[in-house]
Amino acid sequence: MADTDHRRHSLDKDAGLIMGGMAPVLVSWVLAQLLIPNFATLLVSFGTELPWATRFILHYYDFAFLLALLVVVAWWIWPREESRGLAALVFGVVLAAVLWCAGIYSLYMPIFQLGAIVG
Repeated sequence: MADTDHRRHSLDKDAGLIMGGMAPVLVSWVLAQLLIPNFATLLVSFGTELPWATRFILHYYDFAFLLALLVVVAWWIWPREESRGLAALVFGVVLAAVLWCAGIYSLYMPIFQLGAIVG
């Protein structure tokens, strides 16, 4: 019981940092909702089989908002209480950066492959 109360107090203290970590992931999800459907139309018009990473992004980008929950998990499992909030913030920013890099790579991969065949 004491551990639960202690974590609740820590959560109250770190709420701003946790939300700061969740924000870039959620912004990435919103931008994906706006950009990926346009890429999907373009990539499907190529008429060729898409790489697995591209197919994965096109099929599952709607669920990327769930990755924001990993920020809370990072906060929860971080071993040092005094730095949990900062760890959640950094984790969220890094996760968003990884999502952007993986997304851009996956969406441009078919374009690069087509360019290699043509050029």
